[in-house]
Amino acid sequence: KFDYSGFAFHFTYTTNFWVGFIEKSWSNIFGHFWSLAVEEQYYLVAAPALLLVGMAYARQVMVAFVVVGILTFAVLYLAGASWITIYTFPTVNFVIISLGGLLAIYRPVFGAASMAVGLVLLAAASSSVAAEYIAQVCMVPAGAVVLLLLAGGCTLVVGFVFSNQSHPVISALEAAPLRWIGKVSYGIYIYHIVVPFRSVGGTAIPSLWGGGYNYALGYALGTVLYFGLTFFVAFVSWHLLERPFLGLKKNFEAARSPKGAAAGLEAYSQRLR
Repeated sequence: KFDYSGFAFHFTYTTNFWVGFIEKSWSNIFGHFWSLAVEEQYYLVAAPALLLVGMAYARQVMVAFVVVGILTFAVLYLAGASWITIYTFPTVNFVIISLGGLLAIYRPVFGAASMAVGLVLLAAASSSVAAEYIAQVCMVPAGAVVLLLLAGGCTLVVGFVFSNQSHPVISALEAAPLRWIGKVSYGIYIYHIVVPFRSVGGTAIPSLWGGGYNYALGYALGTVLYFGLTFFVAFVSWHLLERPFLGLKKNFEAARSPKGAAAGLEAYSQRLR
């Protein structure tokens, strides 16, 4: 559904609170902005924390975020909060982002087995049947199982990609078509739900034969049209909005400074090895 009531939350990067505490539903077409909100909220907290304590304590800051996230999850669950509230709560999601930070600091080596296990965990997280089965066997809430599977799967997959840049599979990701998709991927995420699937396909395209209606054919053609339109909108957005906006960073000297946060993190990572 299209609902104007949440626009104040969307424009202030607080959509996760709107989805988790007010709507308690994914039904609005702008609901997926919750993940962007969580990411920005993390930056607003993590960046000042790192500047305050210094990069020498980056590891401790990341661990603190993980601990706080786990404790928040436990408190919300014991308080009877809905799963959508827990799932979209900032500090709960800070766990996954901070695990990525710890990977960047320690840079452990992940073998091919890590990639395989990670993909299995992510597949299990996306399957309600698998999550429910694991929850029953371990006697824990299904929501907790999904979050743990996502955290573990993302950590292993990203860790493999991060530590195996020369692997043939990773090198294949540098292919020109995939690099182009990478450029417009942000737009694809933003617009993929906004583009109205039903109106461009699944139930609106007649059969090509017999003058009747063939649901399977209509759905297939609609899906192709839907993806094509989504890619087109993302392409236009990249050229008219995102690329010009990203070009503004050249005006900020700190963004080009070799003494920036990236260099500090690299030096700290080297010391830990």
